[in-house]
Amino acid sequence: MRPLLLLALLFAGPAVRAADPVAPADEQALTPFLRELLLKSMPQPLAESDGNWGQQRDVAVGVKWHRLKPEVVRGDRNDGRWTRVKVEAVDPANSFGFGLKDLKSPAPNATTFEATLTLNVRVTHEQQVWKAGHRLYAGEARGTARVSVKVNCEMTTRFEQTPGNLLPAAVVRVRVTDADLTYADLKCEHIARLDGKPAEVVGEVALRTLHRVKPSLETSLKEKANAAIVKGADTKEVRVELDKLFPGRGVLLKP
Repeated sequence: MRPLLLLALLFAGPAVRAADPVAPADEQALTPFLRELLLKSMPQPLAESDGNWGQQRDVAVGVKWHRLKPEVVRGDRNDGRWTRVKVEAVDPANSFGFGLKDLKSPAPNATTFEATLTLNVRVTHEQQVWKAGHRLYAGEARGTARVSVKVNCEMTTRFEQTPGNLLPAAVVRVRVTDADLTYADLKCEHIARLDGKPAEVVGEVALRTLHRVKPSLETSLKEKANAAIVKGADTKEVRVELDKLFPGRGVLLKP
């Protein structure tokens, strides 16, 4: 990325009026920098929910006799329907795509933009059913998909002078204010003890049936996913050493 462009964008507040968009060429030049920042901040797994996994209930586990008088012995045992879901990025270094538009500077040291992020993901859904310490069922389903998320973002910067450096260091943070998730190429890798093509066929039938029986479920899940993205997509602060941006010196990112 051109060093002078990044300097201008980091100081965009004084340089650009709130109503003025940044030129498309500048948006294209900034894209690799933001992609690297987001890639370095990407958690693995992307999301994880344990729900009520590990739930127990106080149940009778035996009888203790005091001569001819019985005493019921109670204890905590696994009980209930356990469910957990994990979403992981698949080869993010190569599958993560990032597009940028509508770059603006509404306030000093703040930049807003709309971004489209695409990523290959793997979703693992595990379920177990327990009754008073006895496991009645255990199963797992895994699938992959190409996920696309359109997000509205805000990038803020503050500047810290580093001893011995001519230019200050910029501390950059990106957060998501709104998200819209879609997916494509959903394939089932494992379901009901099946793998490969059989699992893919059974998964497609199950999804078609689910869409017919309960079409609102997908909408509900997307709404929850969008809310989770907004809540979780607040990157760690990334330190950009501006003295390192000039030709031949490289860019140094210190999380």
